[in-house]
Amino acid sequence: MNTDLCNAFVKICTEHYRKVCETGMLQENRSIFGTPPESIIICFGFSQKNDEWKPLSEKEAVFRYSSHGLQTAAPDTVPDNTANGMYYKEAYAELCCQENGVAFMMIQFGKRYARCYRYRIEQDAETIQLVDETLIWAS
Repeated sequence: MNTDLCNAFVKICTEHYRKVCETGMLQENRSIFGTPPESIIICFGFSQKNDEWKPLSEKEAVFRYSSHGLQTAAPDTVPDNTANGMYYKEAYAELCCQENGVAFMMIQFGKRYARCYRYRIEQDAETIQLVDETLIWAS
């Protein structure tokens, strides 16, 4: 596993998660929209298809991020999809890297509330970055 790539990707994912939850928590009509997820399950790995988002073919690392911080989780960990308005109790993300230097983040907050972003992986001898974030689909 490329730990630097995983760490860079997990940082981007947790920032997206926090942004959605903070925005959701500020909504005045929470009884209509529900409460944002309490945590997020984050799966990191590689997908076989180039230039398209596809579900992970193999999970290399699984994490749970919550108010308690980032923790390693078991590979078979699944999110709690109990509905709370438009949200699930736990969000879910797949961070997919491909051999061609492309990466995707699919992040789901509820049954009909998900996003998928595309990135380009830039790497040199000392650093790795995910750049050129592009939203490729939303539900």
